[in-house]
Amino acid sequence: MRTQVESLLTAVALLAALLACGLGGNKVSECNKLVGIMNKGADDVRKAKATGESNVADLEKMATTMDDLANNITHLNLTNPDLKKRADAYATNTRDMARASRDLAAAARTKDVLKTKTAKAGVDKAVAAEPGLLNDINSFCKAP
Repeated sequence: MRTQVESLLTAVALLAALLACGLGGNKVSECNKLVGIMNKGADDVRKAKATGESNVADLEKMATTMDDLANNITHLNLTNPDLKKRADAYATNTRDMARASRDLAAAARTKDVLKTKTAKAGVDKAVAAEPGLLNDINSFCKAP
């Protein structure tokens, strides 16, 4: 689980580097704002993961941080409809990952094997969707 999250956070950082390539107009500004929020969110998730006292505490702190990231993306008030659609999809996936992480923490706390498997599947699904969402944002922001 941690390795997957770390891979996703690295992908967000790479997205920022790729956006440094030539962009133009309002799209540039909005892409930069979105990527800035995403990079800060990725850093915050890394920090939250590192401060937990246990795996359960790590999951709970990471979930809260992921919800914060999703809320920050939503509050950007993007005006480019294509970028907004992509940002909303990313925020929705981030919320799904936060919810599944909380479910996983609760299941681990109660040692409920079935709930743990179900929650883990939710985390895995959100983690698997993340690279595609990042690539979509990246491709859109790199295009003229």
